[in-house]
Amino acid sequence: QAHSSAEYAPGYLLFARENTLVAQGFDISRLEMKGDAFPIAEQVPRNPQNGRAMFSVSENGVLALRTGGLVQNELVWFDRTGKQLGEVTSPGSYSSPSFSADDKRVAVRRADQSNNSDIWLIDLERGVPTRFTTDLGLDNFPAWSPDGSLIAFISTRNGQTSIYQKSASGAGAEEALITSAELKYNPQWSPDGRFILYAQISATTNVDLLLLPLSGERKAQPFLQTSFIEAQGRFSPDGRWVAYISNETIQFEVYVQSFPASNGKVRISTGGGSQPQWRGDGRELYYYTPDRKLMAVDVNGEGSTFKVGVPRPLFNIRVVGAGIDQGFPGNGYYAATRDGKRFLVTTSPEAGERQQINVILNWTADLKR
Repeated sequence: QAHSSAEYAPGYLLFARENTLVAQGFDISRLEMKGDAFPIAEQVPRNPQNGRAMFSVSENGVLALRTGGLVQNELVWFDRTGKQLGEVTSPGSYSSPSFSADDKRVAVRRADQSNNSDIWLIDLERGVPTRFTTDLGLDNFPAWSPDGSLIAFISTRNGQTSIYQKSASGAGAEEALITSAELKYNPQWSPDGRFILYAQISATTNVDLLLLPLSGERKAQPFLQTSFIEAQGRFSPDGRWVAYISNETIQFEVYVQSFPASNGKVRISTGGGSQPQWRGDGRELYYYTPDRKLMAVDVNGEGSTFKVGVPRPLFNIRVVGAGIDQGFPGNGYYAATRDGKRFLVTTSPEAGERQQINVILNWTADLKR
């Protein structure tokens, strides 16, 4: 039980538990663990969002790893020209900001140095942050209900991955809407509050977009399911369309599909794109490119066909993992206000802390002695 990437070196499997890199004997012919896991290094950062631990091991006994704290960022306001308008938070580790319907509050995932992550709510008028979740599991991907009364989020607790909902006031208990072992990402409410759309890893069909009805049996059904990755789904404000990403052309691009799904879809991005978001009136889409640009494109979905203009760059954004994880199913680097005039971005410092990589030769020598 470990939310971590893993690598095989002859005779051993290496992975992270919390912020400790460990190794455990592994029988590759029987695909079985052997003995107990033992520590290799402390303070090895691990991304709470996707479990990626900062290490790599080779078959000839070379181990490379990074130690230290999480790379810090902060929530910063920008206008459409890229002019910085002010900071919302002090430096920390933030991702997946989500605005309330009135743009007065933002929910965001915040990780601590132990790689635990919780949801925090920030009153944007007063600049006051409030902790929303406190469980030791990884809480991420907050999303407000259309009326602003509830917040849905993903949590990894008890070896499962669940979608929870909780009153936005913070009062009352959290309610699990759906629970299974499969990793889930980015829950998004339909504008009428009847469904939650989310991405889920599948053993047979990669990553799919699933639809969870919030009444009746609450049994999830596939919305988009192919052999490719479909993720980061977002309903249009009128509920007639869903923007999402797919890697069906090798690199990730942004598409729009009708809701309910039909055979037709429209490609939005050119040259790569991820993290689509709608303007509040549904007449503009935003997305992020592999070369760190925030893009805007005029759209019109009022008729039976979806019309798309020419994408145009707004400004470059400076975020942790930019370009590397742009297509990951769950990443969230920014949030747009309903009028599309301001953007809240998880911005990295201009002169970031230098991260040292340590290389250990023949890392098993001490084990043999």
